[in-house]
Amino acid sequence: MSERLLFNRIALSYNTKDDYPACIRPRKYRLLATLFDIELKDKSVLEIGCGAGHSVKYLPKDYSNFTGIDFSEELINLAIEQYGTKSRKVEFISSSLEEFDPSKKFDIIFMVGVLHHVKDTDEFISKLLELSHDETNFAFNEPMDCSFIISFLRKIRKLLDSSYSNEQFFFKKSEILSMLRKKRFHFIKIKNQGFLSTPFAEVKLRPLLIFYPLSILSCFFDKMISKLPNSITQFFSWNIVVVAKKLK
Repeated sequence: MSERLLFNRIALSYNTKDDYPACIRPRKYRLLATLFDIELKDKSVLEIGCGAGHSVKYLPKDYSNFTGIDFSEELINLAIEQYGTKSRKVEFISSSLEEFDPSKKFDIIFMVGVLHHVKDTDEFISKLLELSHDETNFAFNEPMDCSFIISFLRKIRKLLDSSYSNEQFFFKKSEILSMLRKKRFHFIKIKNQGFLSTPFAEVKLRPLLIFYPLSILSCFFDKMISKLPNSITQFFSWNIVVVAKKLK
């Protein structure tokens, strides 16, 4: 099954993660950790792989406009239904990045967990650059392959979760950075992200009575752990965040 068909099939269940109390805080935390200290005020924002549009719920609303694209028509329909009619500043478009042809460049371009679904990353990043100007901030959050334990847990989930894509793959940190350097990105921030909170963000763990308070604690401890050096946290980090600009 192709990635697009898979996400169309699981759209309704995927959408409910951002309404499930034990998932909400970890998912918001991951998004805000991805953007770090990037200033959104009066900026045009593009999210690649926006899903059902829940970033609009989590982000500050002082951007000038927000555009979300996703190749899943079903997810975009949900995004429009939930958020697309509530603000003139928000637009959702069902499109692959390759087919996306906007009339403007964006100040901020970000994505969470997208590159590891892409078959031709070289072409994909080239297209990203076409959507930017010299001062555009890029933010990437990608699952990272650096821990035997985390790799094992992912394999277990793959066996048990029918919504888990068989086509995705996971980068090593060096591979992600090399891929972006090749496209002449200048790195502003590189940080490991998601230590205890990631499972709560991805899976609706039950019973809620137990896992809701644990999800809150997981975000608290993640904030503490994130202050440690990357050289320490890379051994138990699920994701890596890279904030970058293109070299002029």
